[in-house]
Formats: sequence, C-alpha cells, structure tokens
Amino acid sequence: MEKFIKKIKKNYKAHFITSNQPPASVKAFMEEIGEEEQEFFKYYKSFSELDKDLWKDVVVSTLERVKSEAVFQDYAVREKMLSFLFTLIEVLKDYHAFVTYQFKNKKNERFGLTPTFLDDFKHEFMLFANEMVNEGLDTTEIVNRPFISEKYAESLWVEVLFIISFWNRDKSENKEQTDAAIEKSSNFAFDLLGQTPLDSAFDLVKFLIQKK
Repeated sequence: MEKFIKKIKKNYKAHFITSNQPPASVKAFMEEIGEEEQEFFKYYKSFSELDKDLWKDVVVSTLERVKSEAVFQDYAVREKMLSFLFTLIEVLKDYHAFVTYQFKNKKNERFGLTPTFLDDFKHEFMLFANEMVNEGLDTTEIVNRPFISEKYAESLWVEVLFIISFWNRDKSENKEQTDAAIEKSSNFAFDLLGQTPLDSAFDLVKFLIQKK
C-alpha cells in the first residue's frame, strides 16, 4: 500500500513539472502511470484529498528533519522557528511546480488566510507551534499576555503562510530574497511575542497601582 501511494504522489508531482496543471481526470492520470482507475479511489476520493496529503508530507518531512538535528533541542524558540522555516524551503524545492500551481489557482480558498489545501499542513504545524509557544512561555522568551497569548501559535502560522507565498513568488537568483524574508519576519514576530516597551510600561503602572 505504502509503495503504491508513493508511486501516485511521485507521478502526480511529476505531472505538474511537465504540464503546469493537474491531470485532466483520475482516469487519465492512472492510465498515464499504467494503473487502473479504481486503484486511486482506494486511497483518495479526489485530487483535492491528494493535494492535502502532499502538503501534509511537506510539513511532516520538515519537522522530521529539524527535530533530527542534534543541536535542535539546544536552540532557543526563535532559532527553532528559523530552523523550521529554512528547512521548509528546502523541502518545498521538490514540490515547486505543484506549489506554484496551487497558489496560482486557489479556487478552493475560503474567506481568510488559509486555503483549504493547507488544512492538514496547518493542523500538523499548529501542534508544533503550540509546543514552541509553551516552551517560549516557560523560558520567558515569549511574554504571557492575557487574552493574547492564546493567539500566538496562530500568528506563527501566518508567518509560515507568508513565507510559502513569498518563496513561491520570489524571482531572485537562488531565491535568496526568501532567506532575507525569513530572517526579517522571524525577528519581527519574536520581537512582538517577547518583551516590549509596552510590557515594561504596563508592569510599571501595575506596580505603582499595587503600591497605593
């Protein structure tokens, strides 16, 4: 089963490289790879489900790579997020034609930021993001703010979505502009999640009120 699914995914990605669009139909695709149409439906109801599964592969592969690095556990949360984003871009290189088509043709995008084809990707990432937020709160790298802290993981997701979109549109040689975008967006994100002058001002006012 696993071998057959890998064959489907490999050939589906390859189809985008040669055609810049998805197969005309499941039947046409399965004929293209020398398999029976009904075999596809044993694993996926549609190409949309396959799209979601491929995106899930992207994030799972990224997380496996970063967490396998010996130094990863010694990183601060900011560095762990940077490691995730840089590794994500490396993983996406193998999906370039597929990603380009998906973002160019977001017909199934709902109101808001996240296209439906990224549902499974987001689910896996949010588990990681919540781990990072909790770790950051424990180490005080991230500041606990009433009513706001529960949105921190979502803000990290927005950064990921921004980077994927930026990378897809990056026309610079070797996409070096994406590297700069990762650095700048991460610095901005963690500057906001960390201690700011407003937090210091709030602490001072709170202290003065308590002293009265």
